Amino acid sequence: MEPKASGKYHHGDLRRALLDAAIAAIDKQGLQRFSLRAITQELNVSHAAAYRHFRSRDALLQAVSIEGLQLLSRQLLETARDSQGPTDTVRRCALAYVRFGVDNPGLYQVMFSEPTQLHTDTRSAAESVMAVTAQIIGRAQQDGGLRQGDPYDQGRAAWAMLHGLVDLELRKQLGQRSPEAVTEYAERLLDIFFRGMIVS
Repeated sequence: MEPKASGKYHHGDLRRALLDAAIAAIDKQGLQRFSLRAITQELNVSHAAAYRHFRSRDALLQAVSIEGLQLLSRQLLETARDSQGPTDTVRRCALAYVRFGVDNPGLYQVMFSEPTQLHTDTRSAAESVMAVTAQIIGRAQQDGGLRQGDPYDQGRAAWAMLHGLVDLELRKQLGQRSPEAVTEYAERLLDIFFRGMIVS
C-alpha cells in the first residue's frame, strides 16, 4: 500500500508525478546525478510504489524520452499549421525546434541520451519526429522553395545542425546567452544553411 504523502504528492496519477519530478530534477542537477530513489523520496512514496510504474531508472528515463519526442512532434505540427507557405513553415519549424530544446533542457537531454535511444520505442518516437520533418521539407520542395532531393536526407542535415546548436547551448559552449539571443543566432545559422537548399 502506498503511504500517504506529506510532501508534494498526495493522490492521483503517480506515474505523471514521477515523470514531472524526473524532468524537474534533471533540469536542476543534470542527467548523470539523477536517481529514481531520490525522486521517490521527494514525492514521499515508497520505492515499491514507483516500481509498479517504472521498474528501473532507465525505464523512467525511457518514458520521459518518448513523451518529449511526442511533444516535439506535436509542437512542429502546430507550428506548421500556423505558418504561411511551405518555405516559411520550414524556417519556423526549425526555430521551434531550437526553442523547444532551450526551453526544456532536462527533457531534451533525456530525449537524446544513449540509454534511452537504445530502446525500440524511443527510436520509433524519434523516427516519427523525422517523418514530420521530412513531410514539411517535402511540401516546401513541391512548392519550389527548396531544392529537390531526398526530404529525409535534407531533414537529417537540418536536424544535425539544429541539434548541434541546442547541444552547444545547453553545454554553455556559446557563452551566456538568453533564449532570445539563441533564437536570433539560430536564425543567422539558418540563413547560411538554407543558401545551399533554397532555389535562387
